[in-house]
Amino acid sequence: QLGLLTGDYDMALETVENVLETEPDNHVAHYYKGVVLGSRAETIENPGERQPYYQRARESFDTAKSLMTELEELPAEYEELENTVISFWADEYNAGVNIQNDDSLFNATENPYEVSLAHFKNAATINPDRSMTYQVMSSTYFQLDDVENAITTYETAIDLLEQPAADDYEYLISLYLYENRYDDAIRL
Repeated sequence: QLGLLTGDYDMALETVENVLETEPDNHVAHYYKGVVLGSRAETIENPGERQPYYQRARESFDTAKSLMTELEELPAEYEELENTVISFWADEYNAGVNIQNDDSLFNATENPYEVSLAHFKNAATINPDRSMTYQVMSSTYFQLDDVENAITTYETAIDLLEQPAADDYEYLISLYLYENRYDDAIRL
């Protein structure tokens, strides 16, 4: 915790990994490893270089969550874990949305759609269960003339939605039609 508070992420990571060497099933250590890695990712200026840290953080959070659910009683860190993941996700998601929605930020950002896409990829990495991330990511791919990724990303969004709306199907159909994938459009 001291390393997190002071921003010494290398020290914090070393500390938590030392604990995990002797106690590989320590759910608290796995949780804090995720927090350290996610916090470290946020300090990297280029969002395109953050994803490996978020990937490792996600793996640590998943391990911690799995270990916590095996306990007789869920520890306090379980709810903290959920809130922490949502916080990292929201920071990346909102950063991507803000670039596209704020004209001055959009114009001040070199390659704004690519930067925005990097934020969305980070958001999807740390929290892969949010359909809205894939929805805006799909739109961003479309803006970048990468229709094939726009399609596969929106297919992921629809898979995550409990009950997709008619607009969701219409958007994906329009992407299929754009790519002359008539059988897929008809099926959908």
